[in-house]
Amino acid sequence: MFIMQGNFCIHLHPNFLPFPALCAGIYDKIENLLLLMPSRIMSPLSMPNLASELEVAYTTVKSWLEQLNRLYILFPVSPWTKKLSRGLKKEKKWYVLDWYYAPEGAARLKNMAATYLLRTCLAMTDMGYGNYSLHYVRTTEKK
Repeated sequence: MFIMQGNFCIHLHPNFLPFPALCAGIYDKIENLLLLMPSRIMSPLSMPNLASELEVAYTTVKSWLEQLNRLYILFPVSPWTKKLSRGLKKEKKWYVLDWYYAPEGAARLKNMAATYLLRTCLAMTDMGYGNYSLHYVRTTEKK
């Protein structure tokens, strides 16, 4: 089975699953998750809303997003909450690692910037300059 969106393609082979007939519906839901993600790049992701749209449990969506992160398809950016009294938003923002698949316009530019900042943080950490991580700041005034 292939999941396609534009030139974006992931091959999910049913022989790798112990019960492929039982997992057939899961492929469709994961495909729907991948198709829903690009439109949600500009804002914090509400996993309960996403779970209700996909008609699966919250923990299932969380697990799928973690797996897509491990496969280098998506990556999260957590909010910065230390020492900020007004930093109340706790949802992560999720971005497509290959920013080409983000929607055109401002969302693609924001995704491209987040991707380059993540790669810079990873490179500086790998070179031994310190322990860097990428965060965003959002207050109750949504600034």
